[in-house]
Amino acid sequence: METLHQKRQCAQCHKNNNFLIVLNKCHFEICYHHFEEMGIENRFKCPVCKDHDVSLNDCLTANKNYITVKVKNMHDKLNELDKRLSKYSQTRNDTEGFVYQYHTGLFEQLDKRRLHVKSEINKQIDTFYEEIKESYKLKLDKHVRFIRTNINSIEPNQKELFMNKLKQASGRPIKDQFFLIDSLMNQIEENELKIEKIDQTLTDPSEFIFVPKSDNSVRINIQNIFGRLKLKEKKILNSLDKLELKKRYFGHNKPVIGLTELISGDLISASYDHTLKVWDKDSGECMYTLSGHLDRIKDLKIVDTQIYTGGKDKCICVWKTNDRDYMKKTSVKEEVNCLAIKENGDLITGSIDGVLRTYDVELNKISELKAHQKHVYSILLLSSNIFVSCSADKTIKVWNSQSQSPIKTYEEHTDYVWCLEKVSETKFLSGSKDKRIFLWDINKDNYEMVFDGHEDIVRCIRMKNSDEFLSCSADGRVIEWKLNDSKPNSILKRTENTNSPIYSILVTDENELFIGTGSGVLELWASNI
Repeated sequence: METLHQKRQCAQCHKNNNFLIVLNKCHFEICYHHFEEMGIENRFKCPVCKDHDVSLNDCLTANKNYITVKVKNMHDKLNELDKRLSKYSQTRNDTEGFVYQYHTGLFEQLDKRRLHVKSEINKQIDTFYEEIKESYKLKLDKHVRFIRTNINSIEPNQKELFMNKLKQASGRPIKDQFFLIDSLMNQIEENELKIEKIDQTLTDPSEFIFVPKSDNSVRINIQNIFGRLKLKEKKILNSLDKLELKKRYFGHNKPVIGLTELISGDLISASYDHTLKVWDKDSGECMYTLSGHLDRIKDLKIVDTQIYTGGKDKCICVWKTNDRDYMKKTSVKEEVNCLAIKENGDLITGSIDGVLRTYDVELNKISELKAHQKHVYSILLLSSNIFVSCSADKTIKVWNSQSQSPIKTYEEHTDYVWCLEKVSETKFLSGSKDKRIFLWDINKDNYEMVFDGHEDIVRCIRMKNSDEFLSCSADGRVIEWKLNDSKPNSILKRTENTNSPIYSILVTDENELFIGTGSGVLELWASNI
């Protein structure tokens, strides 16, 4: 039997070609590309005998032609795969160098900023520069490991290797050849998926933009003067009804009340079990546990390379994102329900006694204000001077940092107000035990919209984009809303086995939805698209 890929002469152009199609009536062989020239779907007069019409579909009734077309398609895909692999050839020997060359721009901005500020605060700025640079490297190291793993899993010289396998099988029965070709095509498609994932990893190589801060700072605060790495806006998470449960993360044994991303891309969670846990999002492995509180952690905030927590144990703890032990721990007068960190580094806390307390960067108390009659549950910074607080006394109050009196008080909720979320510098959302969510504008005396869809307390609200937000509840549901529509846009399809109360949610920069449940289990939801 002839080898499938050996060259034969075309009856039309008389050139040797690997891919000849047998005409279904006269049985002459012509090059595949003649069909492409005339149109794959078209019928045309036989270019050899002129006695009948032909089309590629007609000719495919012959097994030999069917195999030829499949081999041609495989050949074309191998050519394309070789082209795509060629640009990654250097990664086999220097994956790190290959990845880092895509990110030189941001490092150059950091260098320029360092030189500008260094004359004012030489020693402190050098320390922070190394910290922020290292945090960016932690993110890139994930790209390095991902690309190195995928590239090294693909054998080089794919085309030569596969065509040799095909040549060796040329004398076997047609059925065996079909099976081999299908097997090789599956391998090609698997390799294409790996290359596609690498392409996606490098589509937007600079996942952060550098946002420098003003030099006009009374108190020397390195983070505030130097600037910070900020995530660029990402593509929008798919509708909730298109998400699937991908993974569960086990480690906490009590409700997970806080979820956020570290600058390295890892996930950090805070729980009533007194601990913080840092997770590798890809593997679901708990990389390490941060212990410092002696009772429930009530709130978690991250600013640049520092983690802030407040708890029922009347303590505030501060960690560096790369350290296992807290760098500061301060005992305060009352249980800390919530935290907010201002741009100048000052820390505002809300406590069970209804008092708002402000601390400087060294956690020395600056001031305190009797803001509410009962527990303060959440504090939200709208701008450098304006912030919002909500309470178990059913009220929401808007404050100016320079004033001891609220500039607005809202009393529309009929039960305690649990959570707040920023929409803009003048607008915010509130969630309550009355199962409702309100949209507020601080320039108005009443709410703009009410969202009614949950069956229990609204625990957490997160903006999805500038026009949509997500909410979660003790009813075990996550609901997606549009800011201009009071009806739910979509609802996450959780089963009975995954229907435990939800305390926290997070939409990551990789378009994944993480859920912190009342049982302590974390859930990862994502789309297959």
